Amino acid sequence: MNVARSEKFDIGKNVPIWIGRGEGKTANEALSSLYATSQIKLYWGHIKAIVCSEAILKDKNALRQAYDAINRYHEVRYNILLFGTKESFSEILSQKSLLYLSPLDTIMDTPEETYEQRSSIKPQYGYKNIAELNEKGRMIILPTLSIKKQVWQENKKEKTMFKIDGAFAMHEHQLVGWFSEDDLKGVRWFIKKSKRVFVNIPDNEKPAGALVLTKPRHRIQPLIEQDKARFNLYIEVRAAVEEMIDVTHQSRQSFY
Repeated sequence: MNVARSEKFDIGKNVPIWIGRGEGKTANEALSSLYATSQIKLYWGHIKAIVCSEAILKDKNALRQAYDAINRYHEVRYNILLFGTKESFSEILSQKSLLYLSPLDTIMDTPEETYEQRSSIKPQYGYKNIAELNEKGRMIILPTLSIKKQVWQENKKEKTMFKIDGAFAMHEHQLVGWFSEDDLKGVRWFIKKSKRVFVNIPDNEKPAGALVLTKPRHRIQPLIEQDKARFNLYIEVRAAVEEMIDVTHQSRQSFY
């Protein structure tokens, strides 16, 4: 993949993307099989993200073995991003950035920039994944990458873009299921690093206003009622009024 960044980089210039496919009985054998045709020495230290298919997430042993093999490459760092996907790898790996910027300027490699403007599902890093997978009872939320159409156009032609549309839930190396972004709305209030959350008030077809919420704090109060555990959740956030709407003349808005 051509990922070079330069001060002389020409915005609008088509950046070629190269995809290599390795096969083997193990993850290490699959990675090593690329050496036969790479023409130059491969350096694994450039890896920014790892994308897992739904199939490997369903296989508890395959996921553990693949992750263990990758981490044994001393060039691979622990701060790499982790994603899941239901899309084909050829579609995911050939996705380009806006304005033909470097492939590093996408949600797959720099999700923090999008997360600062729209804090929905927090990016997951390798070092945190290792810690949480080995913690008993801990549930891991692995963001899923999808290809979104019908949003961006170039010269009246549709351009596909990455979107984090949900997440796989993992518990003790086992896939529990997939949840959509809408299913996980409540998770953002429990993440202290949530940067910016946009909500309509009220959240229905005819909102009277819009708020931007930041810096959430939460408190959990456990309760025992009729021998059943229940919890009261208290959420505190900072809010700023983003928009006031005249509900008497309201219609659905589109912006270009």
